[in-house]
Amino acid sequence: MKNFASLVTGDGNITLILDAKTFSVGKSHPNYVLIVEAIKAKRYDDLESLIDIPATITATMRNSPVTVKHGQVFYGDLPIHNTVTERILDFIREGLPTDPLIRFLENLMANPMPMAVAELYDFLENTNNGRSQFPITEDGCFVGYKGVRDDWFDQHSGTVNNAIGNVIEMSREKVDPDRRNECSHGYHVGTLEYARDFAARTVLVKVNPADCIAVPKDHNCSKLRVCRYEVLAEADGQIESPMYPMPEQAPAYEEEAVVEVTTTVKRTVKRSPCSHCGAKGGKKHEASCRRPDRSSPYRGY
Repeated sequence: MKNFASLVTGDGNITLILDAKTFSVGKSHPNYVLIVEAIKAKRYDDLESLIDIPATITATMRNSPVTVKHGQVFYGDLPIHNTVTERILDFIREGLPTDPLIRFLENLMANPMPMAVAELYDFLENTNNGRSQFPITEDGCFVGYKGVRDDWFDQHSGTVNNAIGNVIEMSREKVDPDRRNECSHGYHVGTLEYARDFAARTVLVKVNPADCIAVPKDHNCSKLRVCRYEVLAEADGQIESPMYPMPEQAPAYEEEAVVEVTTTVKRTVKRSPCSHCGAKGGKKHEASCRRPDRSSPYRGY
């Protein structure tokens, strides 16, 4: 790389000039920390590939059905909704393994109801501070929230025991698939805000995307009906991480990474031809040049 320059603003955003091409990199970029490290180590030739998000996804998800074509992410031949693409970028940003995402997509594609899959995207788009409220589990499920009574039984009928570790299940055919029916048959899971509004306790529940039936339009798609879920734990707040539980080996995201302003410019000096012999070799050709002897009294002859 012949030309490199970087400028870092007070909020951590980086402007890079790489061989006359300008790039802007914010702290939300999935490779932000790697870009910082490459600049510090003066590995300037690595920067363009790190900045390229489609290339990053392709490299990270290699040996999987996930590909990027013309800026669109695909699972096999099926285009992936932007909600899932953002999950992929979250995992890359946090340095998390991507196998759970592959399992999540496999579970999603195993749902026999295409309409339920489309509606589930509406539910998963619920965010908290720009990040999805529903982390992915190792086995490709997601974690939601459910409000229950103080004795752990369901709020509506008082007959379903939501004690930690219980798996709650009913036949898929008994769940109402019509999203126009706001309150109907089926088990309900929602956002933390929705779950807290209806009960004394809030529990974390694991849901397989294949078991999702409908997302009613009321409450801004903040709840869904499912035929099966597993109670994981009592919720003590919003889960902030993209994966649950977070692997111990996952590196922490360096929020306070600092980049020093660096400018490296390589210039090629063009020398004029020698006025005596026409050579362009600079000092290297002096021995063979037929220029007059400067020490001679006949200087300039």
